This record gives sequence, C-alpha cells and structure tokens, in this order.
Amino acid sequence: MNKKLDAIAALFAAIAEKKPAPICFGPEEDHAAFLAANMPTAADLAAQRETALPKMPHFLICLFPGGSEKAAARTEVSLKKQSYEAWSLMPTEQEDFDFIIFLEAGDTLSEDALFRFAKAHCTAPEADMLYADEDVLLADGSRGEACCKGDFSRITALSHNAAGRPLAVSRSLYKRAGGMPTADNMSIPAAEYDYVLRLSRFAKKVIHLPHILCTRSKRPLPIPSQAGIKALEAYMKAEGLDGSASTGICAGSFRIRPALAGKAKTAIIIPSRNNTDTLRRLLESIEEYEAFEKYSLIIADADSDDRRTLRYYDILETNKAAKVIRCGTKGFASLANAAAGKANCETLLFLDSTCEVLTPDWLRAMREMLQLPGVGAVGGKLISPTRRILSAGAVTGLCGWVGTAYRNEPDNTAEARKNTFINTARQVTLLSGSCMMLRAATFESMRGFDETFLEAGADADLCLRLMRKNLACVYTPFASLILHGEMPQIAKADQKTRQRCYDTLRPLLAEGDPFWSPNYSYDSYVPTLCTERKTPLACRQYDTE
Repeated sequence: MNKKLDAIAALFAAIAEKKPAPICFGPEEDHAAFLAANMPTAADLAAQRETALPKMPHFLICLFPGGSEKAAARTEVSLKKQSYEAWSLMPTEQEDFDFIIFLEAGDTLSEDALFRFAKAHCTAPEADMLYADEDVLLADGSRGEACCKGDFSRITALSHNAAGRPLAVSRSLYKRAGGMPTADNMSIPAAEYDYVLRLSRFAKKVIHLPHILCTRSKRPLPIPSQAGIKALEAYMKAEGLDGSASTGICAGSFRIRPALAGKAKTAIIIPSRNNTDTLRRLLESIEEYEAFEKYSLIIADADSDDRRTLRYYDILETNKAAKVIRCGTKGFASLANAAAGKANCETLLFLDSTCEVLTPDWLRAMREMLQLPGVGAVGGKLISPTRRILSAGAVTGLCGWVGTAYRNEPDNTAEARKNTFINTARQVTLLSGSCMMLRAATFESMRGFDETFLEAGADADLCLRLMRKNLACVYTPFASLILHGEMPQIAKADQKTRQRCYDTLRPLLAEGDPFWSPNYSYDSYVPTLCTERKTPLACRQYDTE
C-alpha cells in the first residue's frame, strides 16, 4: 500500500510545476524604516575597520555563471566597501580560502557583512556554516521583501532552502560536501538547494546571523520540482532513509516521505467530557479519512454524567469501536497520561475531542515525520470552521504566552512569507496538545505530561523537555484538522498554572524563540519587521499573581 501511495505522490509531482505562485511576498511593512534603524552607521563601519580580530578568515566570493559584466561590477563595488579586507572575488573556486560564499552577479553585501561573518567565526571557531538574512532589490530601485530566518534546522531544509543567501561555508565543509553543483542544465535555485542539503549532512555547527547582509539583484525563482525531488532523493539515499520525495503545497516547496516500518499501530487518545455530538463528528471524520493506517481509539473520559454521552460510550464499547477509560474529573495532562498507560501501540496521538479531520492520509503524514532521526513530536495544522489558522506550530511569547504565526489569518497560499510558516513542514519550538503525536517509547521516557500543569501549559512543557533532550518538535501541514472548540490558554488559567508556565517558559521569553526571527515583532501574529528588537519579556509583563 505504501508503494501505491508513493506512486500517487510521484504522479502529482509530475504536474506540480503548474502550482500557482503566491500573489504577494508578505504583509505591508516599512522596510526603509527597518533599514534605517538596523544598518551600520559610518561610525560603526569605522570602528569595525579598526578592530583587530583574533582571527582573520579569508572569504572567497564566487559568482554563478551567466551574469552580465555590469551586474558583476555592482557586486564588486559592494565588496570594495566592506569594513573587512580579507576577501577576494573570483569567477570560480580556488584553494586559498577559509570560507566560500556564492552570489549571483548583481547581488550586493551590506558593508559590514564580511566583518560580521568573521566575528562570528572568531566567537565560535567550530562553526563551519554561517548564514544571514536577505532582501531584494525591487524594480523601482528600493529594497524590500525581507527574508528573515530562524535557527537552522535540517528538518526545515527538507521542505525548502532554509539557508538562502548569504551563506558562508568553511573550506573543510565545502570539500567534504562535494562543493557547489556545476551541471550546465541545473538552475541556480536547484544547485543551491542541492548544496544546502549536502552541507546539512556534514556541518558541525551552523550559526545564523539575524541581520540583513545580502540584497539579491532579483526575486529568487522557485526551485524546479523535479530538480528539488532529485536532490531530496539523493539526500535520503546518503542518509540511509527509505522512502520518496514529492512536491509540497506551494511552488518551490517539497515533502519528504520516509517509508514506514512494518504495520505500526497508533493509539488516538481523545480526552472528553459530556460532548456526544462533537465526539461523534470527530470519530466519523477519522473513519472517513483514514483508510490505510492501523489505529485504535481511546477516549479518556473526565467523569461524564450526560446520559447521551454515556449511552454513546456503551455503543462504542459494545461494537469495539473505541475503548473508554474512566479517569475522573482531571485536567488534560492527567487524562492523557491515564489513557497512554492503557495504550498498547507504538505511536500515540493526542487529539482534542472538538477536532474534525480534513485531509486523507493524515495519520501517515504525521507518522512519516516521526520517522526522521531526532524527531520527538509531530503536530498538524489546526484551522477554524471558517478556514482560518489556529495552530501551525507555536512560538514562545508571540502575542502573549504562546502564539502561532498567522493566527486568525486565512488558510491559503497567497503569500510567500506565509507559505514558509504554515504550508511547509518545519521544526518549531512548541506544538499544541490538541493534535500531538509521539512514539510511545519517547512519551514513556519523558514520563508523559506534567500533571502539575492543571489547566494549560502541559503541552508546552513537554515540548521544551523534548528540546532539552535534542528531540525536535515538527509541524506538518499535510495533516489538517478543523478545531471547533478552543485550545487551553495560559492567560485564562489559575494562578498556580500561570506561575508554573512562567517558570518553564521564562528562558525563551527572555531570549526569544529560536525559530522566530528577532527582526519580527512579538506583538503581531503576522511576521512583520520591527525597527526595535524586543524579546517577549521586553514587550510585556506576564501576570503570575
């Protein structure tokens, strides 16, 4: 059956080039004001030129072939303005370099770009891959369409080129990864994507510099579908991953589909109390949309006393459609833990009783991501009945305690920046317990949800504990569900729960979420440039009284 599904995915990949391009790049924002507040001043550049760094790495700048002499001259002018002098510009690679950077003719680097890269190398000599943010030179001569990135993730890179430009790579890593592809029939976006995937396999440490250090001479083109799939398949083969790759939801994005081992069974755990109609809707949607995966249903009942609900439970148990665990009146964490203890499955999926499944093959989509090395938990896309985003992975401190990018915005592919957040599989810091999948062994090793989080926050706490164990939380848009109810909110919880949440989240509230750019405001669900960087703690006070 898996082979048949992979064949279907390959068929869709063949027509994927026809996917519509986004209508716009991102929200309206004052790019000029952002640059004025964040670009180096003349005094900054003068100080950099006088700074004696403990190491002076040599940067080799290589231009992709095909650009005009006029465009190449524009790139060279930007290099000659650098506040750091140890660089050379060559049309092709050479041996004498410490780091290599590839640009298209016409691309420009900010005057402090190479100094920042060199300083980062001095601070972390073990880092062999450095990248920064970028924007685009628009047709009217202004700059815009900022692409501000979070920390690097190999998982996110499987969906699109998460590093982009500028990207500085050490000579040793460059040689080990096999260098930049030079095939004449390969487009530049395809070559860069293949390059980043190979680099990610061998990089010892990757550092992101949250500054716009490169301005592209033109809007980046999407990665061609077949070339991207070929690069991903080569990556999977090199990593020893069985499976396939296909195109993603939006143009230039991709989906990795690891083979599923054996006939593993998923226990779908549904905390519930006195909600016959919503529970029936959920169970019917699961039955309608999941024809291939093996699963069992476990309802963790919180002391229901409604006659219709109790009668529905009897019907489910009589027909062996679901197992009902009577847990008493307890919070989410206690209900989930009690049901997980009764499950005899390799995989656990915690699901809100007010959900409704929207996408076929949704369980397999989540299990596929769980197969990737280093993944601890997987969450799906939750949208409202009016098709607006409710959860697509969560950001610590966004618009309060925890928020999701583009919350309450339409679930569509109309905006390029939105696509990278809600329409590609990616690593995130937090997932919602309303739709969260883990291996049973992982859940047991983490000792389940912390039951001291009585009203909210148990899901965030588990995600952070996974992070400390170097296990990633991954969001996938290929499992999409409607959430008819409301997710628990820390702000509405009791004082004890809010205090527990604050103690747990405080390090990230003070430093910022690693997968949310510090160039984006924490006061807006829509990622928007801010002229003054502020961490969540600097934006607001958190009520723990």
